[in-house]
Amino acid sequence: MTDFSITAKSYAEALFVIAQKDNSLENWICFLEDISSLMSNDCFFQFIDHPDFEKSIKLDLFLELLSLERTSKKSTLIKELLERKRFVIVPQILFFLKELKDEHEGVALAKIFTAFQVSDEQVNHMISIFESKFNLKLRPQVLIDKSLIGGVKVVVGDRILDASIKNKLDELKNTLLAI
Repeated sequence: MTDFSITAKSYAEALFVIAQKDNSLENWICFLEDISSLMSNDCFFQFIDHPDFEKSIKLDLFLELLSLERTSKKSTLIKELLERKRFVIVPQILFFLKELKDEHEGVALAKIFTAFQVSDEQVNHMISIFESKFNLKLRPQVLIDKSLIGGVKVVVGDRILDASIKNKLDELKNTLLAI
């Protein structure tokens, strides 16, 4: 894990604790998404990153754009990120906060690799099967990988279920080469 990742994870863990206390986790996630959206604008990012503008002006702009009170917890986070020049890690903070939320709710990301586009009905059917197999509530992410030829490969955390044609052919090749 990089230094940025470690720092982002620390921020996410602190925000998770704060959000748990007042049941505002979704609100914090939306807030970080808003900041990420602002920071994805090159002109805005250059303004925030520019050393010639005072931090108070930058803070006022954030407060105005995000409709925040100067004394709120969210404005405190913005002040902290401004002071330490850490706006670049906001997307990572968001990622780790969502990860903590999923973990807390017993939800895991299921990366479903297929060779072709699949319908929502097919995805829902696969998820219902995989939820019972992995004994978890799963949030699907479908990714196209034409090298699979057909079938499906599912990755949940560090577990992999590979029912792709490519994998079956590789197994057959290895068996034949072992003979």
